[in-house]
Amino acid sequence: MVLEMESMATAIGVSVPVLRFLLCFVATIPVSFAWRFMPGPAAKHLYAAASGAFLSYLSFGATSNLLFIFPMTFGYTSMLLLRRYAGIFTFFAGFAYLISCDGLLKDESLTESQKKNRLVHRPTAIEYIGYCLCCGSHFAGPVYEMKEYLEWTEGEGIWSSPKGKSSPSPYRAMFRAIVQAAICMGIYLYLVPHFPLTRFNEPAYNQWGFWKRLFYQYMSGFTARWKYYFIWSISEASIIISGLGFSGWSDSFPPISLWHRAKNVDIFGVELATSAVQLPLVWNIQGLYPGYIIFFVQSALMIAGSRVIYRWQQAVSPKNALLGKLLTLTNFFYTLLVLNYSCIGFLVLSMQETLASYKSVYFVGTIVPILFILLGKIIKPGRPVRAKTQKSQ
Repeated sequence: MVLEMESMATAIGVSVPVLRFLLCFVATIPVSFAWRFMPGPAAKHLYAAASGAFLSYLSFGATSNLLFIFPMTFGYTSMLLLRRYAGIFTFFAGFAYLISCDGLLKDESLTESQKKNRLVHRPTAIEYIGYCLCCGSHFAGPVYEMKEYLEWTEGEGIWSSPKGKSSPSPYRAMFRAIVQAAICMGIYLYLVPHFPLTRFNEPAYNQWGFWKRLFYQYMSGFTARWKYYFIWSISEASIIISGLGFSGWSDSFPPISLWHRAKNVDIFGVELATSAVQLPLVWNIQGLYPGYIIFFVQSALMIAGSRVIYRWQQAVSPKNALLGKLLTLTNFFYTLLVLNYSCIGFLVLSMQETLASYKSVYFVGTIVPILFILLGKIIKPGRPVRAKTQKSQ
């Protein structure tokens, strides 16, 4: 078995631990499919928790579950013992900065999304663990609300089927996600031998001219993203086949089932973004390596510079269509440049290698956003033309 794993890993150019993770990650699809046949909510919660823990064990060993158990226990204990301050306590202790505690707030102080997803009762321990580990989503997402998980498990909300009507079929959407994953992996395997990250440390890289080094950085970032697209497409297929990915019905006739809840990334939205401001809406990545932190700082500069260009776009009169298109094109190439320069940070991970790669292209992806931010202070656009038009109408 070990020899077979080694030969398979060598064939696709990865290590045995990475291959083991990939196999377990793909296994989340049949594991999630089996969830549909669990008898009743209690069995489904137990299955979600047990299957998630088992996949973690197969992927990373027994110690991985200890790493998951600590923050889960910490979060649940704070809800149990410090109910009023659970959100604040978890925020600082668990660094769960995307979670808000709004179940105790009054309706008038909540947004529509908070009203929809808030919890007014503490979930049981098995419900909470099932939520954290279900469908292998703790490997790579996507993020979903506890309220959504509970409604899905109990067959309530949009998952409740009227008598005599079957649940929406997930198979077509799942097949699309699997095909997308296969295409992404094919593109990655084709490109990665031509643009390996190891070349950044080779003497030949430093002998290249500026434009060749910049192009190589772009292609390295472009190549690596297909690996993430593959992982997130598999995750999407897993959530879809379980049924959790269902997000409602279209307004068309006849209505078509929608499966957007499982989406982790919009591939075309990232690659063809006409503004850096759009990127957080279609891509979400977190981490604590130095390279990640540098990337986040770079992202703030990137978005600030893109907003300057966007404000100039909005101030252009519809009569001056050519200038508007030029600014749109400028924002597109600006985003392309700064994104692929910045993303080297979460590929090489270390601070030393990240700064070395930035230095090799003279920090162009840092200087350009700063220049646009400064230009925005000097060239201040007037009031957006579209806003004026709407007001007059």
